[in-house]
Amino acid sequence: MAGNGQWRAAGRVVNFAASPLSENAVCGLLRKENMKRTLSLLLLLCGGLFAQTSQTIPFRAMLSARNEVPPIDSTAAGVATVWVHLMRDGAGAIVSGSVDFDVAYTLPGTATLTGLHIHRGAAGINGPVTVDSGLAAANPVAVDETGRGRIQRQGQVIATNTNGLDTLRGLLENPAGYYVNLHSTANPGGIIRGQLMRADWQVFAAEMNPRNEVPPIAGLDASGIGTLQLLTTRDTQGRVNSANVVFEVQYRGFPEGTRLQGLHIHTGAAGVNGGVTLDSGLGAANAVTVPANGQGTIRLENEINLSAGAVTTIDNIGFTPGNFYFNLHTNTNPGGAIRGQAIALDRSHFQVRMLPSNEVPPVTGLDAAAQGGVTLHTLRDANGAVTAGVVIFDVNYRFPGEATFTGLHVHNGAAGVNGPVRWDSGITSASSVVSAAGFGNIFRVFTVSSETGLAALTSAVANPELHYLNLHTTVNPGGAVRGQLAAVNNARPVVIDVLSAVSDPTMRTGAQGGLITIFGSDLAKVPTNLAGLGGGAYPTSVNGTSVTIGGIPAPIIAIGREPQFTPSDYMVVQ
Repeated sequence: MAGNGQWRAAGRVVNFAASPLSENAVCGLLRKENMKRTLSLLLLLCGGLFAQTSQTIPFRAMLSARNEVPPIDSTAAGVATVWVHLMRDGAGAIVSGSVDFDVAYTLPGTATLTGLHIHRGAAGINGPVTVDSGLAAANPVAVDETGRGRIQRQGQVIATNTNGLDTLRGLLENPAGYYVNLHSTANPGGIIRGQLMRADWQVFAAEMNPRNEVPPIAGLDASGIGTLQLLTTRDTQGRVNSANVVFEVQYRGFPEGTRLQGLHIHTGAAGVNGGVTLDSGLGAANAVTVPANGQGTIRLENEINLSAGAVTTIDNIGFTPGNFYFNLHTNTNPGGAIRGQAIALDRSHFQVRMLPSNEVPPVTGLDAAAQGGVTLHTLRDANGAVTAGVVIFDVNYRFPGEATFTGLHVHNGAAGVNGPVRWDSGITSASSVVSAAGFGNIFRVFTVSSETGLAALTSAVANPELHYLNLHTTVNPGGAVRGQLAAVNNARPVVIDVLSAVSDPTMRTGAQGGLITIFGSDLAKVPTNLAGLGGGAYPTSVNGTSVTIGGIPAPIIAIGREPQFTPSDYMVVQ
């Protein structure tokens, strides 16, 4: 088979001729530990083009007054979600960072909150503050008689903050050695506290319509794209001990005035109804009324009650997402109006060096830069085209002083060309981000369902150099710093070897319908694991890449890249 195939990408054709790999090299490449992906690398922006890279990692802490040292006899409690945004130098060392604090609290009554920090210290031990959120007695938060509220702040760890940098490193090695502490005037040493735990973050999607309901709904021409962000932690025994969900549904086609009054994840394969296991919190009391144009967006965040059904879903949805489904309920269809099976998504990561000189025309006199990240989670049809997607904006900015950011987008356009916005982070003049020091991180998640947005996703995973990330400010409304998702890559693909999917690595032929693995370099501009297939069958074209064997297009199972190995690229085809 190695001599009978051709590889095509962007109009180029390469014969399968090659410099064969040694048996040891081939076996090494096929070892499980060399092929696996881990959730902890979800947002790792690896690359050798730029001196710095960025990484975002979530942590959580369950807060309680009884965790204070000494314990406080109070019902006060809360949950802290901490997003740590790291900057690394070319050697991989952490050189700076930003920390997002998001604390939901329930106190016995009124209070004045005066501090929120990360401290160094194991459970039962008080320790020093090492990362400060910025909440202080000079700008306190007043808690009303309900005792409930939420604090969102961002703390900075600059290059000279030795204790802060040690904490960022320590969190990766032993998060339980650090704790989140919320302080008040009545309890200046801390009112609620909890040890940090590393969290797993997963993203799922579904294409929802009435025909998927059981039984199908007739006479309703509605549809939607649903996404689920699932953030979980586990104890030392591997048991789920916290879970937070963010549901989003972009819907269309409902009659005006329809009340959307339920949004859940249910257990059940296609064609089977099942019980609710993950709840968005949408109900009759906070129902959404469909506007005149019949379309809109629902976005809800909820802390999950860890029932047996919820834990079972959390434990299994990552492995068998098709056994669970999204369901949107209405007043006219209380059993469900539009439904879709959950699907795990492909992931593509781009690191972007953003500079004023990349703007068109170049911005002069501004000593600023940003290390940006764009992560695409995509759902594809059987042809490999993107039918739904989630875009994660992750930008670490460094400006010379105070800055007000009024936009963060991905645009269509090659280097040196301005183009239209295709994915919008949601930052605007009315919802700007103000940074007093000009140092920080912007982290946003955006669901794509429009035709132009989806076309841009399909284009970006094939030709990322034709799209750019742009950060806008009040001083530079057209863009202050900009960078292409990837550099132009005109390197011709090189096929080094083709291996049949059998245990004997000396085999170079395969049976019809069997799997083969192609090794080489520059096999595709953007690798993907093809997790997000909505069409069932594997596509014959992925990210601008196709394979023809004996004149017949071959379904593509995966396109991978392992930069630490030579050859770095591999493809699995049928």
